Amino acid sequence: MMKKLVAILLLLAAPAAYAQARADEPDVALVRELLSLSGTEKQYNQVMTIMMESVREGFGQGFADSMRDKPLDAARQQQAQAIAERYMQDVLREYSEEIRRVMPYERLVVEVYAPLYRKYFTRAELVDAIAFFKSASGRKFAETAPQLMQDSSRAVTQQFMPQLNRRMGDLVRERMQKMAEEISKL
Repeated sequence: MMKKLVAILLLLAAPAAYAQARADEPDVALVRELLSLSGTEKQYNQVMTIMMESVREGFGQGFADSMRDKPLDAARQQQAQAIAERYMQDVLREYSEEIRRVMPYERLVVEVYAPLYRKYFTRAELVDAIAFFKSASGRKFAETAPQLMQDSSRAVTQQFMPQLNRRMGDLVRERMQKMAEEISKL
């Protein structure tokens, strides 16, 4: 009888304990407010812009590489450039639409950010962070962060990517040559 009573009390207490443990977790609305104040949505849009710039550069480089062995007069070169621009705009538009369809900002908030913030922060910690972003220093941080991100991304691209791209190009060519040699022995 006593065991049954203890079991019943535990069963009755478990939901209350679970609810109490969950009460300290931040909800989606709180996470959304923090993300809004911290400028995360602006950063999301900036990342989209940077991704589009990267696709544009890659497309342009691919076009230049494909035209290297095709000498054209100035008029045909201009026509080829116009064709490439048209296709590149199509790719950029479709890529942008696909990104926004697959991972719209609100979906990221609900499916990615909120669970991660719940994992690492309590409700009280998020309330403190929100208070910071409402302060003058927090607002400046939020306003400056996207530009810092963009500037640092460009600096890294300019300072380090040429060397990395050259090295990776050499590495890929070297491995492709060895692969072709090995395959030719089959």
